[in-house]
Amino acid sequence: MKEKSKAVMWLCFTVLVAAGMKYVPPYLLEQRRLDMQERALDMREEAFLHQRVAPTVSVPVPAGVHANSSQLL
Repeated sequence: MKEKSKAVMWLCFTVLVAAGMKYVPPYLLEQRRLDMQERALDMREEAFLHQRVAPTVSVPVPAGVHANSSQLL
């Protein structure tokens, strides 16, 4: 009888451990998703910072200002 109860105890313990390994709390899933988004953003930032061509910037000119080279800074 004692051997049978040990076997049942180990079986229950194994089932509980296996079930616990499969269960992932929702906050950990959300944290994993946010970490993946952050890594993707970091990779895009690195690619942007190490690009060979400088980015261009366009500045809107107000309607009343005429493009005269002597007035430009």
